[in-house]
This record gives sequence, structure tokens and C-alpha cells, in this order.
Amino acid sequence: MIKAITLLFFLITTGFTFANLPYRLTKNDVEFDAATGTITNYNNSKQKVIIIPDNLEGDTVKIICNNAFRNKGLTSVAIPHSVTTIRKAAFAFNQLSSVVIPNTATKVDNTAFAYNGINTVTIISPKE
Repeated sequence: MIKAITLLFFLITTGFTFANLPYRLTKNDVEFDAATGTITNYNNSKQKVIIIPDNLEGDTVKIICNNAFRNKGLTSVAIPHSVTTIRKAAFAFNQLSSVVIPNTATKVDNTAFAYNGINTVTIISPKE
């Protein structure tokens, strides 16, 4: 249900076209430290509307590292419930207009989303 709501949110807030259809990240799109569950860098410059999955090939995503998605031209991002920490400038200097963030992200640095034009922030709870 949450995945369907997230997808619907993206379609409504970003204006549906195939060019901005949400893209679910894979391990090939990022540098990922499986031991700590940390995404350290986003390598895919083509996808601008992204969904970060709760796991990458079975390894839980827990932390978005400093500058991991900085200046990548992102326009929208959905962050999974598995993420508890979003560090400094993790999504800074993009063109983010909407963000879906879980209430499980209890450590969000005050510069995590700096220098974006965010219009909509949706905080979601895990499904019960």
C-alpha cells in the first residue's frame, strides 16, 4: 500500500510523463557499503525522479552519507522506512520540488536538503 501511495504521490506532484517516471535505484546506481548500510554516492546521472529502495540486493539501506546525492539534478526523491540517518548535504544542490521521507529517519542533518526548491515534503509512517 505504501509503495502505491508513493508512486501516486510522484505522479501527481511531478506531472506524469515517461521522462519523469519514478526510477527505483539498484546497486549499480550507487556506491554502497553493505556492512553499514550506507549509500555513499549516486552514480546514475540520467534518472532525476528516484525511489531509494529499502534494500540493495538484500542489504538494508540505513544511512544516506554526506553528499551522496549532492548536485545530481534530482527533482523528486522517496526515501525508504529503513533509513534512519540522512547526513550533511546528502541531497543538497539539486532541483528537488518534492520529497517523501519516513518518520523513521530520526537523524536528519539541517543541511541534508539545502539549496533546493522544495514545495512538498511528505512524511510517511511504516505500514502497520
